[in-house]
Amino acid sequence: MTGQGDIQRILGNFEQAQSFYLESLAGFRAVGDKGGIPWAYQNLAYAYLGQGNVGQARVYLIDAVRVFREMPAPRALLHSLACQAGVLVQEGKLEQALRLAGIVDRLLRQMAIQLDTAEDVAFQQTLTALRTQLDAEAFETIWAEAQAQELSLEQAVQLVFDIG
Repeated sequence: MTGQGDIQRILGNFEQAQSFYLESLAGFRAVGDKGGIPWAYQNLAYAYLGQGNVGQARVYLIDAVRVFREMPAPRALLHSLACQAGVLVQEGKLEQALRLAGIVDRLLRQMAIQLDTAEDVAFQQTLTALRTQLDAEAFETIWAEAQAQELSLEQAVQLVFDIG
């Protein structure tokens, strides 16, 4: 179900993606898959974000971050941070979104982690939205500042809670 949800999300069919992700979540819960549950939360956050339901996206995202934070899951946490940048864009918090996106980009490169295809598509869409909504000079300045920040992954994760 998760893979089908990812395909629908990439195609922009967010309601269909949501249905697949809800089925995945139910399945993970039914079999007690504690590792799958937070991924389902995160996927649901992306599906709700794609539908413009920022409040519901934030609820699922925070749930995902809380669970991922308790396990050694740096890749998963970076996925969540990338999603949070998208939430911030839709909330109109463009500078905060760009700072977080720049931090995510630096951490991904520093830790040699790649986003999955669906998450990378969403992250690139977030960056494109930021480029079109901010003037070029502001974008470059904020991006450079974010890239220069030496935040650890845990410090970056704390931003999700601080910004909230």
